[in-house]
Amino acid sequence: FMYRHHPQHQRVKEIMQSGEIGEVVLFRASLHFLLEDVEGDIRMDPALGGGSLYDVGCYCIHSARHILGEEPVSVFAQGRMHERRQVDTLV
Repeated sequence: FMYRHHPQHQRVKEIMQSGEIGEVVLFRASLHFLLEDVEGDIRMDPALGGGSLYDVGCYCIHSARHILGEEPVSVFAQGRMHERRQVDTLV
């Protein structure tokens, strides 16, 4: 999780924890990339724990916990499954 050491993320964490912007009631995170070769990609193999949540979902979850400095009260996610591969391609 190298992003957490970048100065911009440190500054956001400082601002949010200082109360400068008031009480944080919503933290929305998004991370995406284009996956062109689904046939040869291990992230598309359900036997290997494939899917977008297992691959990059941890970054969104970790950033919320790291920047807010506490555990979330509730979490919501919505996803879409690949029709043939049975792994999530969007969460």
